Amino acid sequence: MDNERLEKISEKIDVLQREFEERLADLRNELASALKDEETRYQAPIEGTSCKGEYVMSLEDNIYDFRKISRGVVIAGFNTKFEGGDIVIPTKIGEYPVVEVQEDAFKGCDNITGVKIANGITVIREKSFAYSNYIKTLEIPETVTVIEDNAFAGCNSLIEVTLPGSIKSIGEKAFYHCESLASVYIPKSVESIGKNAFYMDNELKVYCEAESKPEGWDENWLGTGLTPEKKRKKAVWGM
Repeated sequence: MDNERLEKISEKIDVLQREFEERLADLRNELASALKDEETRYQAPIEGTSCKGEYVMSLEDNIYDFRKISRGVVIAGFNTKFEGGDIVIPTKIGEYPVVEVQEDAFKGCDNITGVKIANGITVIREKSFAYSNYIKTLEIPETVTVIEDNAFAGCNSLIEVTLPGSIKSIGEKAFYHCESLASVYIPKSVESIGKNAFYMDNELKVYCEAESKPEGWDENWLGTGLTPEKKRKKAVWGM
């Protein structure tokens, strides 16, 4: 192969490389522009809300603020339209499926008296309802598999909890110091419970479907320092 032919091939390679790099740069710019448009589409002021998150939206007549993720929306807190009372975490807001309640979303909200979570949510995040002192009733759907640490800690008025057979994990201090809670039923599906998950000073009865404490439950799931006698009084097995 002569030198002239080699030079022509080399020039063609250089041209193709420049065209490739220019096209790649164009595609990167298009992607950046699309991402910016998506961010703008879901961006709204956070003023007057208790929510966190980058993309916060409010729909007319909706009491929640929420942020968009690929699977749907995450409830981020209340907007200014909530006046107090029982709440229902819905299956959808507008056209968007609700998939999570965000960490700290309703922490310390003293104007909530009851919570019903509709089907669709799979995880109740850390401290999402913690220290909301006037929640009395709580309904959790069959779609929830995880209740994270401190999710309902310090809900002192909570008297009724329904844990469905879908629950697999209950985090550390999930129901810590829910002093009005008289009884709770834990289904056999629960594979792990964190330390102090049900720690409280009252005469709580915990009815467990399992015949004995599963291996994945922390030794102090009922509370640090409980004597064997107090543990026997609190936990009822094989129910």
